[in-house]
Amino acid sequence: MTANPDNALHTFKFIPIGNDVATIVIKNVLDNTTYNFTKSQVYLQKYYFVLLNADMTLTLNDKLTFEAFNTAGDLVLHDMIICTDQTILDYTINKDVYTQRVTTNQFVTNEQ
Repeated sequence: MTANPDNALHTFKFIPIGNDVATIVIKNVLDNTTYNFTKSQVYLQKYYFVLLNADMTLTLNDKLTFEAFNTAGDLVLHDMIICTDQTILDYTINKDVYTQRVTTNQFVTNEQ
């Protein structure tokens, strides 16, 4: 999942195991900030599709864990959230990290 740090309200859509989501815990792994959302803040839509509107303050390159639990306390979804200002269609995890090397090396293969 991705989140834009410029937005005050973040919308997350997911399909958990089963149709019972009671609690969602989102934890920032960089500064240990934890956000808890209860069933009243989470609502189910058709076909087990869950939508969460989360009011959180995020910064660029934050990494968060996303865990959803049912009423029995069982984990029904575990995911990671990466905060980026890239658009979803152009998103690449390697942005500004890897560069392509230019080489003049010519590979020759001999097949028999």
